[in-house]
Amino acid sequence: MTSPQPVAPRPPRRQSLRLARTVAGLVVLAAAISFVVQNTRRVPVRLWWYTGHPELVWVAVGSLVIGAAVGLAVGRAGRRRRAAKADSRGRRVLRRWTSREEG
Repeated sequence: MTSPQPVAPRPPRRQSLRLARTVAGLVVLAAAISFVVQNTRRVPVRLWWYTGHPELVWVAVGSLVIGAAVGLAVGRAGRRRRAAKADSRGRRVLRRWTSREEG
């Protein structure tokens, strides 16, 4: 009769999740540093009355910030519209962004 092979204990789920997040964070940090180092040349930027020559990395970061702000604004507007529509139909609406005191 063969005895069962001992199984190596798995790390707790929370610990392995923390390790995965740490590794992912380090990969993103390395990619960001690489991006900055590779994009230091100056580029012409013209927008209405502004003309400048910032480094390409700052143009990319500025575009990212503007895009994130627009996406956040559009997303919130859509959530509000869907919540108002559900309210008008008498449905309960999940409100994640309000405090408990506001109701």
